[in-house]
Amino acid sequence: MSTTEPDRDQRTLRCAMFVDFDNVYLGLRRLDPEAAEAFATEPAHWLAQLESGAGADGPFTRRFLVRACYLNPSVFSRYRPNFTRAGFQVVDCPSLTQQGKSSADINLVLDAVDALAAATRYDEFVIVSADADFTPLALRCRAADRRVTIITASPAASAYRSVADAVVTADELAELVTAQPGSSEARA
Repeated sequence: MSTTEPDRDQRTLRCAMFVDFDNVYLGLRRLDPEAAEAFATEPAHWLAQLESGAGADGPFTRRFLVRACYLNPSVFSRYRPNFTRAGFQVVDCPSLTQQGKSSADINLVLDAVDALAAATRYDEFVIVSADADFTPLALRCRAADRRVTIITASPAASAYRSVADAVVTADELAELVTAQPGSSEARA
């Protein structure tokens, strides 16, 4: 039996990922319906694609210690098992108003702030949403000296993008989720 030694010069980031499912799925569906389905049905695939990256300090690998997905179960319940099988904690966020607004954003923020204060020091917070309402959360993470990566599925406000260390754009996300296993697509 052979084992591969990890590259001792490569950093490993402890990561917390928070997915605003409705925002991302609907954004991708407007851009590329095939990519939206790949995002929703194969989260383990695109999560694996994000496990390595490079930054100003060189290459790194990610360990996603927190994987949380916030979705409206009355609309998207068919996708819930895919995220559960990929190791995500799925937080059901049903509509609370006649306009269809859910509590996904506030649940995501509360969980991220809890992770920021946790005994485990997360090196990177990955916010998967184009919603600029998460700008204060990204600023809070940056103030605590944490790397922030934003993954969007539609155009994101410049103020939101500017507080991130890395941004995966909607087009890059569409490529990432539809990439064949083993391909070398661009990663954050």
